[in-house]
Amino acid sequence: MTKTIGLFPLLFLAANALFPSDTFQQTCELPEFEWAAYGTRLTGRMYTRRAALLGDSLYAAGYLKSTNAPNKEGFVDIDDDFGVTGPYTKADPTGASAFSITSDLVSYTTEFGSFAQYEVGVVKIDRLTGRPQDVYVYYGEGQDETSGLAAKETTSGRKVLAMSGHFVGSLRGDHSDGTSTTIYNSNAEGTEDYVLHPNAVKNGFDDGFVISANADTGDANWIVRYPSSTKDAETVGVDIDGDGNIYGSGYACNSADDDEVICDGFVAKFAADDGSITWEKSFTDLGAAMWLVYDESDDALYVTGTTSYKGEAADAKLHDLCTYDVCAVTMRLSASDGSVDWMRTLEGSPRWNFFDQTGDIRLASNEDGPYVYVALDDAGENGVVTLDGGTSYAGCKGEDGTLTPEYMVNRNKVVTAEDCPPASDFVTRQSDDALPASNAVSGAFCGTGHDAVDSCIIKYHKYSGLPIWGSDMPPVASLVPSPDGDWVMAVGFYYPTWGHFDSVVLPDYNGIEGAYNARLDTDTGRGEYAMHSGGVGKDRPYDAVGSPEGDIYIVGYTQSAVINWGGALMTKITEEGEDQNDDAGTAFQMGKVSSSTSEYQFFAVKLSTSEDAVMPWCMESCSLQENVANPIIKGDTCLIDNVCYDSGATAELFGRPCLVCNPGLTQTEWSFGPTVGVQDCFIGNICREDGEFLTYRESRRVTHTSLCQLCDPLESSTEWSVGSDYLLVEGEFPPNDCANVTDPPEDSPIDPVVEVSPTDPTVTSPDPPMTSNNTVSEEDSSLSGAAIIGIAIGAV
Repeated sequence: MTKTIGLFPLLFLAANALFPSDTFQQTCELPEFEWAAYGTRLTGRMYTRRAALLGDSLYAAGYLKSTNAPNKEGFVDIDDDFGVTGPYTKADPTGASAFSITSDLVSYTTEFGSFAQYEVGVVKIDRLTGRPQDVYVYYGEGQDETSGLAAKETTSGRKVLAMSGHFVGSLRGDHSDGTSTTIYNSNAEGTEDYVLHPNAVKNGFDDGFVISANADTGDANWIVRYPSSTKDAETVGVDIDGDGNIYGSGYACNSADDDEVICDGFVAKFAADDGSITWEKSFTDLGAAMWLVYDESDDALYVTGTTSYKGEAADAKLHDLCTYDVCAVTMRLSASDGSVDWMRTLEGSPRWNFFDQTGDIRLASNEDGPYVYVALDDAGENGVVTLDGGTSYAGCKGEDGTLTPEYMVNRNKVVTAEDCPPASDFVTRQSDDALPASNAVSGAFCGTGHDAVDSCIIKYHKYSGLPIWGSDMPPVASLVPSPDGDWVMAVGFYYPTWGHFDSVVLPDYNGIEGAYNARLDTDTGRGEYAMHSGGVGKDRPYDAVGSPEGDIYIVGYTQSAVINWGGALMTKITEEGEDQNDDAGTAFQMGKVSSSTSEYQFFAVKLSTSEDAVMPWCMESCSLQENVANPIIKGDTCLIDNVCYDSGATAELFGRPCLVCNPGLTQTEWSFGPTVGVQDCFIGNICREDGEFLTYRESRRVTHTSLCQLCDPLESSTEWSVGSDYLLVEGEFPPNDCANVTDPPEDSPIDPVVEVSPTDPTVTSPDPPMTSNNTVSEEDSSLSGAAIIGIAIGAV
């Protein structure tokens, strides 16, 4: 029998105990946002997905389209469909002096669905100034969805941009010599360049793609179709090595003989010169591989994945290293041939959807050490899960039979036989004498932390795969480790019920998405602070990248005209064709802040984490007491959710104009304003005008208005009042919630999913809340899940 000495760094056992409630509260000083850049056109839309830095340029990739369509009445073709303006700064919050660039896009018909209009798009911005520089577009019939982006200067001095995703029709790359290369979906007949997408009106099929381009000009070096499929395929993530070779990870789904769809993960290497396959590794025990990162220090790849394409047990693969229904996977591969060095598994699975936050994987800085950071969705959301799963550990076996695990032999390299002392034998990971992962007892877990856990950030030792710690989080879109190795920043967006960071709960932005930046200590995984940004519309960051200096650049899209990023940066988007001055009087004023944009607009923003953090302006002083900020707040001001407000300021930006900062009552929470109880009610965390009726959203397109439940501030300012001619029918939704005293209602035709108290309109939905306006977007209609149950507002 083999004995094992030691349990790797016991100091981590204490660090991974149940987190106390003092995390994410080191908020005496916070970093400032420096600039933002936005889309401003009503005729173009970009769903931004990934970001990359190269030199002084920030690249943001996504799927881009003209919202014009030849089959729409009054169609006029224009040459400036899409545009980006920047920078917006503290000194110029409306971009009055900003620079703009535009791009001419092809306007496609909507006869096959609006998703069929999208192209592959990349926005290039000067990261030092926030000034837009260029837009690269790769055209094609049918839907083109971009998911992966990387940028690198090779050892020969070439600046390479890599993009990946999937497409359904054709996709074209234009070369610097005036020629072009077009790839076609493998399910098309001959050179037919259109097949329908699964999200379109009819069924369809996807193939993956990878593009190598000149980062300075956007000209394609090459474009290849990979992988092909008979159902759905995608190259999800990409990265580049020093020679310009590109690595991709993703999935391919194919229809079997019995109409069953089988999805497998893959990782592949594409040659720098022409994109030909150097090697490919198929994982038939995975439903998908997802994100990857290349490590030039030892020519290795780190990849995330899942045993289930759908993220659930119904289609999960049997995997030798997964002892649960579904497992999330992190693995290290050789970049030379694709061989797997180690694989770590844990209960849970990243769910794959373009509008979800699907986690990330990033290398630690050299100052931090030989580690890799991973964010995995749906890990630990149902309780405690161990991180000690997967490949066994190699080691050195002494003459007495004692095994010293590889992570105790040498933590600065991959351990080999040469690292074992004399008179001991090297034990490989495949040996029967290897240490099972479950016996490592690292003390690292997910699911031990705060409420509303949905994902987990994990720190792994990159050479052995030993888990160091796990930290519970809301969904994570991106990770950025700091250059000095002291912290890692998690970036994402949150719905009101998701914004839990230990005992810190971020504010509700109008019942929809706000953005967050949460900083964790790299030694322990403990949260240091969580910042929030947003406005009254959707605000969704989807990726972030860090600069060598330590700044963070965040990209995504928004529907908020006014966004308070935090600190001193509050900006306003004025879309083309709208009055710059609106109700503000001058071009440099905000005007009405509770306004949404008419179009989904691109954004990029710089968070200056390389500069000294700043104490919020409304603090007289602030001290840390056992990791918790203890501020002294100036008179006539409020500090609410770590944001400063003058006395009398309203919560209009959060969609609640009837709440005010009233330092005489409290300096740390919103107070009822003078209109509540007079002309407004505050019911269900929403300001409602006198005479507004309760409404019930049966589906995305059907909303019912109550006949009797209404805001009557003189009767009750915090609960629904019932009209005098009616009785309330307990447990029923509008329109069946009211009984005329002389005409009782018939049985409700609606089968309620949840119960609603007649005095509390808050409804817990199985899906995220809808946007606050009444329009149905193509984004909303593409999300999977059951019907949304929610409360909206109707007015008389």
